[in-house]
Amino acid sequence: MTAGLGPEVAHVVLSHSSRTVVEPATIEAELVRRTDEAAAAAIRTRAVTDLRDG
Repeated sequence: MTAGLGPEVAHVVLSHSSRTVVEPATIEAELVRRTDEAAAAAIRTRAVTDLRDG
C-alpha cells in the first residue's frame, strides 16, 4: 500500500471523494466522505456569501 498504509486506511482515503469510483464500504469511510462533503458545502456557502456581500 502507498506510504505504508494498510488496506483499511487506503480504502478510506480512496473513497472519501466522489471523484473516484470507490464507494465507501465501511462506516469509517462513509463518515469521512460525509464530513468532507459537509466541509466543502460550508466553504462554498461562505464563498458565495462573501461574493454577495462584497
